[in-house]
Amino acid sequence: MSSFGAKGLTNKGRVLQAKAQAGSQLKYTKFVLGDGQLAGQSIATLINVVSPKKTVEVSRLKMNPPDQAMVGFVLSNQDVATGFYFRELGLYALDPDEGEILYWYANAGDTADYIPPTNTGDVVNKTIDMLVYVGTASNVTLTIDQNLAYVTHDELDEALAGLDPDIPDASLTEKGKVQLSSATNSTSESMAATPKAVKAAYDRADAAFTSASEGKGKVRDAITGVKGTVADADGDGVPTYDELVTGVKSIPAGFTADATAAAGDIRSGKTAYKGAAKVTGTLVTQATGAQTVTPGTSNIVKPAGIYDGAITILGDADLISGNFPKDVSLFGIQGVLERLTTADRNAIIAAIVAKGVAAGSSDTNAQLATKIGQINTGSRTYYNLSDSYFRNGLTYTDMITVPAGKTFTLLPADNGDVTFLRAYTGTFSDAGEYLSVSLSIRTPDGSSESATLSAYSSSNGGYSYLYIPMLEVDLVNMRWRYSYGSTNTVQNGWSNLSGGYGPRVISVRYNIYNPRNAGSNTINGDAYIKGIGILM
Repeated sequence: MSSFGAKGLTNKGRVLQAKAQAGSQLKYTKFVLGDGQLAGQSIATLINVVSPKKTVEVSRLKMNPPDQAMVGFVLSNQDVATGFYFRELGLYALDPDEGEILYWYANAGDTADYIPPTNTGDVVNKTIDMLVYVGTASNVTLTIDQNLAYVTHDELDEALAGLDPDIPDASLTEKGKVQLSSATNSTSESMAATPKAVKAAYDRADAAFTSASEGKGKVRDAITGVKGTVADADGDGVPTYDELVTGVKSIPAGFTADATAAAGDIRSGKTAYKGAAKVTGTLVTQATGAQTVTPGTSNIVKPAGIYDGAITILGDADLISGNFPKDVSLFGIQGVLERLTTADRNAIIAAIVAKGVAAGSSDTNAQLATKIGQINTGSRTYYNLSDSYFRNGLTYTDMITVPAGKTFTLLPADNGDVTFLRAYTGTFSDAGEYLSVSLSIRTPDGSSESATLSAYSSSNGGYSYLYIPMLEVDLVNMRWRYSYGSTNTVQNGWSNLSGGYGPRVISVRYNIYNPRNAGSNTINGDAYIKGIGILM
């Protein structure tokens, strides 16, 4: 705490003091705090605080005989924006001639306390009393803001010392002290109810009123529900008990006369009244528990009646338009899938075969898809072998040479005719003779015959046929395969070609076999091929 060693009245203060001793009023107005130093200055000559920092109201005044007054104030840093050292203290008073003057001044010098600003978090709040000389002035006053006035412990003890603590208990006839109680069921006449007790009693009364009002409303609705009438004289929506009694009496006799329910509308075994007569229900209870209905190919009819449990009609996440053909509608859902008919499938098979890949009706859709992927889309050469004749007297006739590393495929002609070889002979002169028609795969020099397809006939004057719907020679993998038959086509699997790698010549051969060199038979007809050859 600052120690104010230098203090005293100013010259103007002494003049005012003299006026006060002569009978004028000595009225203190304020304290001014500052941080100025007395640099050789005399307190008597000061007319203001050297460096003022804060002004406070005078909050207390007490005479201290014979010639001093205790003047106090409250020091707070609540409104201090910039901290300062509490070094100066000036008490101002009101001079009747000069107005407000510096009456008394004190300076703490180097013992000054630091008053921090409010934003530091440090709180300063204290009362400070100063003894000021007043002499024999009898009229010393000040204007006090009661919001800033504080009582000290000594003043409080002094005030309480005059009180009599022996206060009797209050009664119905005497004043006194009472005990508070929050009970709502007490019969005491010497205790007072707390607001909590009053609130509890109010809540219970309000709940009782609400319950009674709701009960009256239910009774009213029951009366009006059976064609009675209930008055509401005060218009508050809640009938009185007398109005309810009158309403009960207004219920007409036989009020069920206009009921419309028949026996078939009422559960079997249950009863109801209609026109003052009891009606027994006949509506059958069809199920007492939950049911699950699974859709099928025919309608499911649930008979009329009462179903006590939930009825679940099963659904299926697969019941969507993308799962069935567009010519089918299920439960109002129209399919969107294209249907693959037999004719469509046969057309796909024919297209695959036309591209050089063997395919047939026994192939599954997945197999057909695989074979579509086997179609060679590279460069290819087409040969039209329609009506290619091979005349009498020839043993081998070369049809086409397949270069090494290529694939040759022989397919039906454009008009759909199955590729075939045919030859006709006259009358055999020897039973051991026969006619052969062959398709051979040979090396170009004829040194090796890799594969041969042949047909034989030993009947006199008959034809010899060799039906070849498809022939494929794969010199990439040195293998071959074919199908045979004019109607019920049979396809053979791949077989290896003999004779090593290199080109192959596909040749037509026909001849009469005459093991005993007997007779002079001749071939009277032609042998020819119809079809399309594809070299890739």
